[in-house]
Amino acid sequence: MKNLFKYLSAIALGLLFTSGILAQTGQTAYYMNLPQRMDMNPAFIPGNRVYVELPLISGINLSMGNNFFRLSDVLMKSPYNDSIITAFHPDADIENFLSKIRKANKIEARTKFQLLGVGFAVGKNFFSIDVNMNLNAYGVLPGDLVRLAVEGNEQFVGSSMNFSSLGTSANMYREIGVGFSRPIMDNLRVGVKGKLLFGTASVSTKVKSLEIDVSEDYIHTLNADMSLLSSGPVAVATNPENGIDSIYVRDMEMESFSEVYDYFMRGGNVGLGLDLGAQYDLTDRIKLSASITDIGYIKWKREAS
Repeated sequence: MKNLFKYLSAIALGLLFTSGILAQTGQTAYYMNLPQRMDMNPAFIPGNRVYVELPLISGINLSMGNNFFRLSDVLMKSPYNDSIITAFHPDADIENFLSKIRKANKIEARTKFQLLGVGFAVGKNFFSIDVNMNLNAYGVLPGDLVRLAVEGNEQFVGSSMNFSSLGTSANMYREIGVGFSRPIMDNLRVGVKGKLLFGTASVSTKVKSLEIDVSEDYIHTLNADMSLLSSGPVAVATNPENGIDSIYVRDMEMESFSEVYDYFMRGGNVGLGLDLGAQYDLTDRIKLSASITDIGYIKWKREAS
C-alpha cells in the first residue's frame, strides 16, 4: 500500500513535468499569418485570401500548463560541473523545489485535432468554416499529494494526508465553427465565431472530503466523501454500503467503421460556443488585440451517470 500511493503520486507529478515543458506552445502561432491564429482571436485573418485545411496535415494543437513550477525549477545546472541535473539529484536544492508547492496545484492540457477547415475573403470580409475534435483535461493536485510523490510517506506517519482539494475533469467533444471578420473602422477589425458542439465523453469528480490516515505501522485508512460524474461508456460498480467497488468501461460492440464513426462523431450531448475578438492598429508596427474564446456549454445527457 505504501508503494502504491507513491507510484500513483509519481505518475501525477510526471504529468506536471510535461505541462511545464509545453506551457508556451500556443504563443508561437500568434505571430504567424496562419489560419491557426484565428483560434486565439476570431478578428485575425491569415496571409492568404483562400485556404483549405485537411485532416492530419493541417495541424494538431497541444497546449499544457500549470501554476506550480517552471522548467528551470526541475532541470538545472549542477553546482559542481556543467552537467544538467534534476531537482531530485543529491546535488540539487530539493527544498527550493518543495517551496514551489501550493495547497492546490493546478494542471491543464488541451488538444485540438483539425478535421477540416476552409476560409476565404470576400472584399474586406473574411469567412471561415472549420471542424475540430477537442480533448481537454484539468486537474488540481493537493500539496500533500505532491509531497508524497517527492518525499514518500514517512513524514505523514501518525498523521493524516489531506487530499480534499483534489479535483479532476476531462472531456472530448467535436465542434463545428463558422467565423466572420470585418474592419468596422480604418484601424479596427472585429471578429466573431459561432460554434455548434457535440459532446462525446466527459468525466469529472466532486470531492467534499478526502483524507488518508497513516498509522505507525504504515496502515493506510481512507476517509472519503466524493462523487464521480460521467457521460460516456463508463460505469461505476457499488457495494451494498453505496461505496465504490470498481470503475470500468462498458462493453461497446462496434463491428463496423460506421458504428465507430456514429459514436464519436454524433450523439445527444449538444451545446453552443462563441469566440469574440478585436484588433486595433495603433501604428504600422504596433497592433493591439483582445479576445474572449471558448464561451459556451455542453448539456451532457447521453449515458450520463
